[in-house]
Parts: sequence; C-alpha cells; structure tokens
Amino acid sequence: MAPIMSVHPYMGHAVVWTAFVVVIVGGPGNIKGSILAALLFGFLTTVITTLLDSTIAALVNALVMLVLLAIRPEGVARHA
Repeated sequence: MAPIMSVHPYMGHAVVWTAFVVVIVGGPGNIKGSILAALLFGFLTTVITTLLDSTIAALVNALVMLVLLAIRPEGVARHA
C-alpha cells in the first residue's frame, strides 16, 4: 500500500529523536532504564502537548534530557 503523503528524507525525525532521547536517558544497554525513560517522556510529552504546544514539549524533553544526564550520566537506572 502506498503512503498517503509523499516520501521525503526527513520523515519520522521526531520519532527517531524521541527514541534517541529515551535510550540515552535510560542508559545504553539497559532495557529497564529505557522503559522507565519511555514512560517518563511519554507522559511528559502528552501533558505538555495537551496544555501548551508540541514544539514546547520537544524543547522540554531536550532540557529534561540534559538535566538528567548532568545529574546521572549513566542513565536513570544503573546497569545491572
């Protein structure tokens, strides 16, 4: 089946950015940390998008990632 929209090289960059943030914050190689980070960022994105705007939600996600990595560079859950 063909897509409804045209195909271009930048399709899905928002999804890739979110996945990158989740894996980095969760801790590379740590599935439990990535699941915890996915729940955190999913909830955060939903609340901010509902109350404000999706662009602001992306900015807040980036800021939360930077703060969490400054506090815990190994990720939210330590590697088992």
